[in-house]
Amino acid sequence: MNNNIRLFAVSMVAVFLLALCLPAASMALGQPVSGTGDAKEYHVLVIHPFTYDDPAHLNYNAGLIDVLHENEQHAFNYSFEYFDYARHSNDPLFFGNMADYLTIKYRLHPPDFIVTEFNMLPLLDRYVKEVFGDVPVIVTWRGQPPRQTDFPPNYLFVLYPPYVEENIALILKAKPDVERIYVVLGDSADERRIAERLRLIERDYRETVEFVWTNHLPYADMLDVVRQADERSAILYFHWFADLEGNRFEPAKVLEAILAGSSAPIFSAAEQDLGNGVVGGFMRDFEQSGRIGARAILDWLHGTTPPDRIYVDPGGGSILPARNCACVASANSGWIRATARR
Repeated sequence: MNNNIRLFAVSMVAVFLLALCLPAASMALGQPVSGTGDAKEYHVLVIHPFTYDDPAHLNYNAGLIDVLHENEQHAFNYSFEYFDYARHSNDPLFFGNMADYLTIKYRLHPPDFIVTEFNMLPLLDRYVKEVFGDVPVIVTWRGQPPRQTDFPPNYLFVLYPPYVEENIALILKAKPDVERIYVVLGDSADERRIAERLRLIERDYRETVEFVWTNHLPYADMLDVVRQADERSAILYFHWFADLEGNRFEPAKVLEAILAGSSAPIFSAAEQDLGNGVVGGFMRDFEQSGRIGARAILDWLHGTTPPDRIYVDPGGGSILPARNCACVASANSGWIRATARR
């Protein structure tokens, strides 16, 4: 009898515990993490070239997460790496060491997607397949589209134009009396290609405006030259990844140094620069770039990627000082530093 009582008691405890567990099991196994489709939670690894507080990276992250969060079929979690490349780019072992770091960190939780920029090509070329296998890689790419044969089929590319001609035309429209345009552009491989394009169109403006080039200068000399820009000048800031001596820089910090030493109006090709002393430009919207990167991820999951694996980022369009900035005219300089109206 005692054995029967004990058996009954054990059975009742088991039933009670099962009753407690069933609702939780139903929630965990019967429902996806979010939405109504795929129950798998996809891990997206975003590798940024510069530091965590770079405005371009912050805006890109916001656009990427916004689109992926809104979709109803899939759930995502994120990891973010900031390589601080400007500080370490002269170290020949840098990308190898970072590949070792990524291998260790993501061994137990590997990514399902990698999102990065063209600056990280040394990492992609040498190490990504070894570390992560054939995981889909979404690369934001500046300039001419890459050849498909140069990259494996798990690579998708988001192209955005350098906005060369557009920005020159915009400066001439916004400041018709301009005599000189100081072109601030570094000496990395990508920046040399932009400079070549600028050199080709320079001849179209010989009767209109003089170009002052800075890409052939060390960093300190570039700042000295830009400080000479006067009221009859404008500064066109693309970015400054590297100088003639091979030193690497963070574009946002270079812009801060230029703003601190110049009184001429500054135009930029990146929308996040507005409100930080830049008066306008034909600009890239990094948040939009993040949204397009997210669309590439969703297309991959749905099997609807373009045959050429290329997406085009049209950019944020032109932003004129008169519409977006509090540009105050001065009798002496004609321009005073502007603040964007958000």
